[in-house]
Amino acid sequence: MFFHRRTKLRELANAESQGKSFWTTAFDQEARAKIGFAIAEASRGDPDVATAVGDRAAYLLRMDEGWYVPPVQEGGDSDLLELLAKTQDQFIPSMIEAVCVAGSDTNKARDPFSRSAFPAFSVGQFVADVNTVLRQHRISYELINGEMVPFQSPELHVEVVEPTLRLLGGADAWDKAEAAYQDALRELAAGHPDAAVTAAARALQETLLALGCEGDALGPLLASARRRRIFGVHNAVMTHALARIIDWVNADRTVSGDGQVESRASRDDAWFTVHVIGALILRLTQGARKKK
Repeated sequence: MFFHRRTKLRELANAESQGKSFWTTAFDQEARAKIGFAIAEASRGDPDVATAVGDRAAYLLRMDEGWYVPPVQEGGDSDLLELLAKTQDQFIPSMIEAVCVAGSDTNKARDPFSRSAFPAFSVGQFVADVNTVLRQHRISYELINGEMVPFQSPELHVEVVEPTLRLLGGADAWDKAEAAYQDALRELAAGHPDAAVTAAARALQETLLALGCEGDALGPLLASARRRRIFGVHNAVMTHALARIIDWVNADRTVSGDGQVESRASRDDAWFTVHVIGALILRLTQGARKKK
């Protein structure tokens, strides 16, 4: 990611920390262009593969929608990139799904014994790249198993992330906690689940330290919070479970039998952990302010 894009994402995160929400179902031109580049990347730079997948996807989409004439500007071509650039937002999710199907169809059509056969279209890479585009452009879909699924994080963003950042912002006591939670959100959007979980755990640690708890790790800090009755007795199961969740996410998981270490956390693991910790920080900071 280059300077301008990094700067733009930082500005977006800073605006969100002030309570603004940018989640949308619209696909701007930058996002559309990046989806087009994702097709090229998944084709491993082979224009024949990209063309085969694009033509197949455009055909599948026209057949699914019943289009003789696709809804693009008059005189335009009906190929996939033209559709991607100029069709209505409502058809882009279907188009992305069509690329996944077309990529699989193209792979199945290859002659595995022919040296001139198309190299495989990487559906997995396409899915990962599209999800990165969706997160960075705050488009509220996720591509899961070849289907574009509207997700609920805009609601969680409004109910958990925004109020958490608003409460943490503007007070020196919460500066470190806010910075760490912002890091968690940025790492989550950038597709770095391990780093997102680590930053979220650090945000909770900094919150507990700001509340006067003692300890050099999350476990001792949670124990200190219980002793100080920041958590009631009835919260013991919840705090114990939270500590175990973070330990589980951070634990090395290996591919059975071959000893290779996988990523410590999946995006789903990180998404869950970051939002649970955000909700807990929100509760703690709200409680601290009410006591003042």
